[in-house]
Amino acid sequence: MNKCELNLSTVINFKKMKHLTGIIALSIVLMVTAGCSNKFYEAKEFKTIKRKHQIIAVLPASIDMDAGVRRSATSEAKTASVDKAYSYQKALTARLQNNAGNYSVSLLDAETVNKKLEEEYVSYFNITKTPVEKIGNILRVDGILYSEIQTPVMLGKNPGSNNKEKIKVKVYLKEANNNMLLWSYQDEYKAGKVYTIEAITQEVFDKIGGKFPYKE
Repeated sequence: MNKCELNLSTVINFKKMKHLTGIIALSIVLMVTAGCSNKFYEAKEFKTIKRKHQIIAVLPASIDMDAGVRRSATSEAKTASVDKAYSYQKALTARLQNNAGNYSVSLLDAETVNKKLEEEYVSYFNITKTPVEKIGNILRVDGILYSEIQTPVMLGKNPGSNNKEKIKVKVYLKEANNNMLLWSYQDEYKAGKVYTIEAITQEVFDKIGGKFPYKE
């Protein structure tokens, strides 16, 4: 039983107690269920803005290892993390491109994205510090999709099925012209089940593919 199910079960049991009024019980139920399902966000202005969008770009994921993992990571492992960031970008772009017929925008090829950024001296290590407007001008796109992965385990190394740590993932879309947050998705995955960049990419696509904001 997950945390949401446990909390909801507790609330239901509370409802049976005579001293708790129906109104209070209902309020608690609504707060619990809302907290469990609040994984997606969409700006109210986005419905109007996205009509003007024609092409977007997916950037390499920003991968942040927790302090303990970071201290134990060798330079080779850190280099591998950069490779994983680009692998994520290419795989997610390809999956979204395969479903482009269902979306109102097209996606810039990952290799083209990276080549154009490299030509303007925007690397993986300074991409998150580079203004969105500058990246938008370089790529000539309308929207930019960022991803952040915070992991307490070394990606690619099986921590064991009993591991209860969580890998936190956030994917968010920004307007390329003014840095406005248009849409986002965030979730946590069990490290014991999803511990490779391939599995994370697939999990992300499974969750956002059908709810992609440009879906027609």
